[in-house]
Amino acid sequence: MDYIKKLLYVSPVAIGLIYLVVGSLWIAFSDQFVLSLFDDPEAITAIQTWKGWGFVIVSSIFIYILVQINNIKLGDIIREKEVVQNELEAIFEQAPVGIAYHRQDENWLRANQQLADMLGYSKSELVELDFNDFIDPDDLEEGRELDRKLIEGKENSYKTEKKYLKKDGSVLIGRLSKALITHNNQAENYILAIIEDITRQKEIEEDLKRAVHEKELLLAEVHHRVNNNLALINGFLEMEMDNIENTVCHHLFKKSQARIKSIGIVHQKLYQANDFSKLPLKEYTEEILSSVYKYWRNGNREIKFRTDVADVTLNVNQAIPCGLALNELVTNACKHAFPNGKKDPEIYVNIQEENNQIVITVSDNGIGLPATIRLDESDTIGFTILNVLCKQLNAEVDIKNNPGTTFIIRFDKVKDKRGSASNL
Repeated sequence: MDYIKKLLYVSPVAIGLIYLVVGSLWIAFSDQFVLSLFDDPEAITAIQTWKGWGFVIVSSIFIYILVQINNIKLGDIIREKEVVQNELEAIFEQAPVGIAYHRQDENWLRANQQLADMLGYSKSELVELDFNDFIDPDDLEEGRELDRKLIEGKENSYKTEKKYLKKDGSVLIGRLSKALITHNNQAENYILAIIEDITRQKEIEEDLKRAVHEKELLLAEVHHRVNNNLALINGFLEMEMDNIENTVCHHLFKKSQARIKSIGIVHQKLYQANDFSKLPLKEYTEEILSSVYKYWRNGNREIKFRTDVADVTLNVNQAIPCGLALNELVTNACKHAFPNGKKDPEIYVNIQEENNQIVITVSDNGIGLPATIRLDESDTIGFTILNVLCKQLNAEVDIKNNPGTTFIIRFDKVKDKRGSASNL
């Protein structure tokens, strides 16, 4: 039965062909059948008449059935099309974005209510407008050039942002998406436009940019002031040193100055930097070594510094203990490694990044350390400070005598490491 229904769901041409075949068969065989049964001409004439009426009635019923089935099918198609069209109409009108399409010559074909509401016009008013009536002049020509690329087939679609002039004179910022809609049975294609109102989003983005910029300026000013205050403290220590005759106390003041200076260098670099989370370790190291050299020059004896520092950056909360540790190691080498006029004194600093680890090597060609010394058991202030700093970095420390002394500090680089009171 289903097969017959499918067979009967045919086009008008098929219905005509079926009628032609059935009619031809009827004419070809019905007359022969009548003549084989009757010889009387009057009876044959009467039967032929009734046969003709019967054919007309049967064929009419048959055609009616075929046409009715075809009409049902056509009705189903029309109803399905209406449902789809109503759904598309609802989507077009109720979409949360503005939708419109226009001819290639910029004449409007249609716009939805959302787009009219976004721009403050009625739909009838909107479709009467020219592009230059509601598109910002700075964006108009750029948009036309993009439309030309669509029409010429250079682009399938594009996205951009535009400023639209609303009816009340205010500006709407829209995210525009456009595509060329092609029809095989139409001479001219048209362009579909979808516009999303991102005015509020842009305002929030601008507010965030301003807030970030203000925070950066504030942080830069804080680092600048901290550096100035540290420099002031250093100046006070320098003044006090002029009145100190005890050599031991004098050295302690110089060590304190070097430590303060190494912290000040960090804040100076952060004041100059655009990214407070990435302090360039190479420049930082060079300035610390220069500062140590300035504080610990000893008469005519020149200590040679050699460096090999990779282009590594650190978070400020790792950079400060790292710089202080470097300061302690180089200061201790300058002060203790070369007694009695050691010939050609040299300190070598190597800093590399290996598998997301920072490896700091500080070595000298001095007299070396006692073989039994341990960093965590030493009671000297320098080693105590160094031990605390390495714990802050979660660093491993290896000490070698070969001769001279080599310190190797190894710790994991943490991009967003935070201090106890840090917002960086």
